[in-house]
Amino acid sequence: MKNGGASIRTYHFRLRVWQEQIDADAFEWRGQVTSIDTGDVYAFRTWAQLVEELCDVVEGKGSAHAIG
Repeated sequence: MKNGGASIRTYHFRLRVWQEQIDADAFEWRGQVTSIDTGDVYAFRTWAQLVEELCDVVEGKGSAHAIG
């Protein structure tokens, strides 16, 4: 696809988030994002980690945190 002469790359991800009990009274949000294009799976515990992983993937850096 072209936009003003520049090529546009599209990425597809599936996002899964859930709460996990880590103590009797404490819960933690966990998440997993899967690249539909490559099948790579990335786990995260904070939104900042999610953003960092997605930026690495779309900037072509890959990720050291892929779990699948």
